[in-house]
Amino acid sequence: MGRNRRRLISGRAYEICFRARQGLPLVTNYLMNLVINSVIARKQHDTKVIICHDIWNGSHAHMLLVALDAKNFFNFLGEVQKEITEIIKRLLGLDQLNLWEGTPSVIEVLDLEAGINRIAYFYANPAQDNLVSTIEKFPGISSWHDFQRVNDTISSEHSERYPWLRLPTIPLLDSPVQTNQQALFLCEVLKKENPDRHELERKPNLWMKSFGVTEDDEVKRINRKIVERLRARELEAEQKRQKLGKGVIGVERLIAQPLMKAHKPKKKDRKIYCVSTFEELRINFIRGFKRFCEECRICFESWLNGDFNVEWPPGAFKPPIRPGYNVLPGSKLTHFEFL
Repeated sequence: MGRNRRRLISGRAYEICFRARQGLPLVTNYLMNLVINSVIARKQHDTKVIICHDIWNGSHAHMLLVALDAKNFFNFLGEVQKEITEIIKRLLGLDQLNLWEGTPSVIEVLDLEAGINRIAYFYANPAQDNLVSTIEKFPGISSWHDFQRVNDTISSEHSERYPWLRLPTIPLLDSPVQTNQQALFLCEVLKKENPDRHELERKPNLWMKSFGVTEDDEVKRINRKIVERLRARELEAEQKRQKLGKGVIGVERLIAQPLMKAHKPKKKDRKIYCVSTFEELRINFIRGFKRFCEECRICFESWLNGDFNVEWPPGAFKPPIRPGYNVLPGSKLTHFEFL
């Protein structure tokens, strides 16, 4: 089965998720935290997307982004995945590494309540995965602390500078397991060898603008609901652990995990491309998207038949077309053949 077509609408909020095929590339030690932040800052330095919320959790990442330019949006995702892969290859001395599972999930958030629920879900991941009891204790990369630092205004932002890590400066690790001292030492070396810096900007509240929210009081009310739902999820996870007699992995053991630690991913779920708290809204979106895909199919067939003036639906990515004819032996060739 072919992939679903993709369509992005500028100014809309999208949930992104990408996962490793196997192993834990996004471990929570100081070195990988620096790598992840530096890669995001570098790939976002030309404002390809607006980053609102994100969390990088062992085998996978969740992000809530606001789209600007559709091509730049997908360039950002591809460049982040590629750069993290290349750095891990150098750290482990690998010639090849097929790290990520397929293409990232790109899920349009259709209503405000769905956005609130998804952000609370992001930050509840460490508790629900039995890593730590609360998001505050999570030693990996997340936008939680930025979220808590900013004001309750629609355009508030937090930024921090990170080095632009050039691949030739990435060392081969003696071991995939790094102590705190070793990881901190490598971080300092990389910072000195890479003096150029990029700003990593996050705007935790700007996603609300796509749903018509502009007033500070409304922003504050929505953020309060996010935290309340997060705490409810964390409490539910704690109660479940108590019932089963289990505990959390804890900060020290998380930090001590080896890069690309063996990990069996969960069974694949069917990919979705929208989330909503209203069934009718979700159904209407799916119907509209199917019509869009059908229009694209008709346009592509026209392209294959030589009609290059066909009008594609707004937001469509035009696929490459096949050659107009096959060259046979003895055909008259252009002079380029003999250059």
